[in-house]
Amino acid sequence: MNGVNDFGERLRKALKNAGYTQARATEELKLSKNAMTNYVNGRIPDATILYNLSKLLGLSMEYLLTGKETKARQQTTDDSIPDSNSFGKLTDDEIKFLTLYRQLSNKDKAKIEGMLEMKIFESQESKKGESSIFPSGEGAASKEKKHA
Repeated sequence: MNGVNDFGERLRKALKNAGYTQARATEELKLSKNAMTNYVNGRIPDATILYNLSKLLGLSMEYLLTGKETKARQQTTDDSIPDSNSFGKLTDDEIKFLTLYRQLSNKDKAKIEGMLEMKIFESQESKKGESSIFPSGEGAASKEKKHA
């Protein structure tokens, strides 16, 4: 599957791995249903549509056309199109989150990462606070007994 003739198969796989149905991608790219059907059946789109597909899917135009990447992008491509086994241990919520995350700009991804780091920090601090006030259920009970 490394030739231009396999464009449709690569596109179909890329849509699936990015969490898009053909209908949803068609809508987001403002294409006709017939056009998308032609593309997944192997017809090569014009440059503008190919560019928009590559941006939507987070892949290079080169990869979509040839199935190959320059060495500089090879690692990125390998990470961008995981095989179905790499999601084996993720929950449906995690897959949904990753699918949505991949659609964000780099700036928005950085904001989300910052929010997640803050939430983790707050959670850890909260746990530290709870454990330092009442190290165990017994500690809480004896403290309550003293005040009674």
